[in-house]
Amino acid sequence: AHGVLLADAFDDQPRDNRGIVGMAMALSVAEGIAGYAYATHGNLDPGTTQAIAMGGDFGLLWGFNLSNLASSPDQVGTSARSATMLAGSFVGMAGGRALASQRAYSYGDGVVVRTAGYAGGLAGIAFADGASQDGSDSKAYSAGLLIGTLAGLGIGDRLVSGREFSAGDGTLVQLGTGLG
Repeated sequence: AHGVLLADAFDDQPRDNRGIVGMAMALSVAEGIAGYAYATHGNLDPGTTQAIAMGGDFGLLWGFNLSNLASSPDQVGTSARSATMLAGSFVGMAGGRALASQRAYSYGDGVVVRTAGYAGGLAGIAFADGASQDGSDSKAYSAGLLIGTLAGLGIGDRLVSGREFSAGDGTLVQLGTGLG
């Protein structure tokens, strides 16, 4: 995703999809190598890597929704929205790293917190949809998603506090939430 966003952040003009795919592949490989080096030399444990990844995912989502809330859809160009999403992702990864330094997450804890964030986001969207007159107000959905994910992440963090979920426990929570 970062490669596509990076390509779009610098150019609002439509272009050949092969260039976008090439940029996405190149940046994915570069991020994979950089991430491996960071994890290896930074002695990151699985819980920390899960928190960083979670921060990146939610930061990307929040970047999109904040750009939607900040202006009307016809005012924000592709490059501005992509830049906001990319920045949100990197701020989220930094926030995930900072959170991990304050918590002793296991891998399973991170999965449980992330799953709670997703469930909260879905609840926020459902609430916005129920409150909507005709379902056409994208800002209401963006606000519901932002509030829901923040609430879900907070609840998930409280849920894992004082516990240590194994990878299997986290997977079962994620599976149960997804199927429920």
